[in-house]
Amino acid sequence: KMSKSLGNFFTIREVLARFDAEVMRLFLLGTHYRNPINYSDAILQEAERRLRYLYKTLDRVHRVAEGASPAGEGGALVEEAHRALDDDFNAPQVLAVLAEAFTAANALADRKGRKTPEEKAKLAAFARDVREIGTPLGLLQRPAAAALSALRAKAAARRGIDPAEVEGRIAERGEGHPEDPIL
Repeated sequence: KMSKSLGNFFTIREVLARFDAEVMRLFLLGTHYRNPINYSDAILQEAERRLRYLYKTLDRVHRVAEGASPAGEGGALVEEAHRALDDDFNAPQVLAVLAEAFTAANALADRKGRKTPEEKAKLAAFARDVREIGTPLGLLQRPAAAALSALRAKAAARRGIDPAEVEGRIAERGEGHPEDPIL
């Protein structure tokens, strides 16, 4: 139970100031809408970690499958996700389907050696299907680089880190100081 007097009440604005909106969506979709939701910063940080993994995988898949046309039309992955959504909007089941698909995509992308045209087409189809599944959920619609950058910025802000200051210090260190002796 949340209560202002107990100090465990948060507004959505307060949460969104600290976490990306897509993290909040992933967190909320992880619990069936008929069940109570257990909120904590630790659980949101876990959702943020999972979202970062999903976007890193998509980024990697796009690089590996670059130039490939997706194999076939929306496949079994999309059908399975739609069945789960049709079953009382079972979003946690959709997330489980996606988790399994991301594991398989990573395994394929990890395979050593050059990817065959068929493997690239499978990865391209995976990326296409994931975006289609994510559309009604409001997930995985941004370019991976933009999403990862936004996630890093929110995490840095929570830790009190100013990205501009960090970049300035890196640039300063990279320039070096001419008066410093070379060892």
